[in-house]
Amino acid sequence: MNQYNIVTLLTASLLVLTIPSVYAQSIDDLPEPGTTPDSFVYGFKKAFEGLDLAFTFNQNDKVAKHLKFAELRLSEANAVVQKGMPELVGDLTKDYEKQVSDAKKIADSASKAADKASLTEDIVSASSKHVEVLTDLKDTLPEQAQLRIQVIIDNSKKDIGIAMKELSNYADAMAKSEEMKKTAEYHKSNSTETREHDAEYKDDAMAKSEEMKKTAEYHKSNSTETREHDAEYKDDAMAKSEEMKKTAEYHKSNSTETREHDAEYKDDAMAKSEEMKKTAEYHKSNSTETREHDAEYKDDVMAKSEEMKKTAEDQTP
Repeated sequence: MNQYNIVTLLTASLLVLTIPSVYAQSIDDLPEPGTTPDSFVYGFKKAFEGLDLAFTFNQNDKVAKHLKFAELRLSEANAVVQKGMPELVGDLTKDYEKQVSDAKKIADSASKAADKASLTEDIVSASSKHVEVLTDLKDTLPEQAQLRIQVIIDNSKKDIGIAMKELSNYADAMAKSEEMKKTAEYHKSNSTETREHDAEYKDDAMAKSEEMKKTAEYHKSNSTETREHDAEYKDDAMAKSEEMKKTAEYHKSNSTETREHDAEYKDDAMAKSEEMKKTAEYHKSNSTETREHDAEYKDDVMAKSEEMKKTAEDQTP
């Protein structure tokens, strides 16, 4: 049974209780009466019904049989009226009330709220139909019997109203329960997701923490090495600075000596240059004199050569 079924039942029951409906049960819809109270074997029929109920242990089946026998009493009542024996209707309607009452007791004794609501739903559905049958049956009875039937109708409507209120409360409780269940599942789902997210966050945080730890150790190691390297570099720089200082002083000293040496070299070079100049002038003077002497020597040689040539010509025969 669900909330939709309960709402449908409540609506149908209200229609039956307020206005005649084509959906309500009529006398013609009743089952065949079978043996009626005017028969001597009717007692056996009732005995078998008692045995049937005694050996029915399932609550749902037992309520269904009580409602079936209640409806059979209405059919039997209609049958004896048709036979002209309305005086038998009284006992039949009493048994009808007893069958419905026994069904209600079983429903009320149900241990689970859902079972109770389901059984109550079946009783309300059947009773709502029976009200219409009782109304039709009342019109066929004598005035005194009509009063008795009207009391049954009024009691049935009252019981149906109470049962409908109980079903309505149950439907509301079920709706709230379903809502709470969904809310709980939603929170459970969110809680699960949150736990999973927290687990992932924790793992990520642990990983980052481990990474940061390694980074810190790495920088610590590098820092130590750097400090050592800086100390070595500082020592080396100091040594080089000292060396460069000495070199600068050395070059400064050499530069002074070099300037002095260059001055001496310049004076010496000037002296040598003057001497070479004088030597060049001397050789130039000597060269002029040599060329003049060579010209004279050449002329003398030419003269002698001419003289020897003539002598030779004279000696030739």
